[in-house]
Amino acid sequence: MARKELHYFGRDLAYNTPARSLENYESHFDKAPENRLLGETSTWLLASSTAAEEIVNYCPNAKILIALREPVSWLHSLHSHHLYTGDETLIDFEAAVSVSPQRDDKQTQNCTPRSALKYLQHVRYSHAVQRYIDTFGVNNVCVILLDDLRNDPIQAHNKIFKFLGVSQSAEEIVSNYTPPVRTNNSNRGVRSALVQ
Repeated sequence: MARKELHYFGRDLAYNTPARSLENYESHFDKAPENRLLGETSTWLLASSTAAEEIVNYCPNAKILIALREPVSWLHSLHSHHLYTGDETLIDFEAAVSVSPQRDDKQTQNCTPRSALKYLQHVRYSHAVQRYIDTFGVNNVCVILLDDLRNDPIQAHNKIFKFLGVSQSAEEIVSNYTPPVRTNNSNRGVRSALVQ
């Protein structure tokens, strides 16, 4: 697995400026053993209107694994993150969410990704998931819920392994794994109160 957040695909997001080159993207897989599945995790690809088409043009037989987070907690986390980075100016969560449909590209052009402050469009999962199903076919797209992964990791991993054609069972792997105890993207203050 390559490092997270390469964001080579999804050019409409403008995640990397300048855009990552194909040579740079492929260099992240140089040390991968032969006869192994290769993969990467880029969290914003579901929000991209172009990523599915870009991926299928690069790798027509790709398997797409989509992990969906419960929308309300994710929006709170996203809002908190953008307060921290200074991209969000509305401290009140409800106010930020309520104006998000009216935010235009100019208001969000300096965010990473550009559409990040358009909160409500990011949790309309069905349209984005359907885009991948239409592009890759229903048999090449697997959707899991992060709550299921947390609540029943064995069953969730077995679903993923079956989808990927991995013969090893999740019981073998999960029984020997102790996840790190840490909070991702916890609420924080702003990065620079003076600049904010």
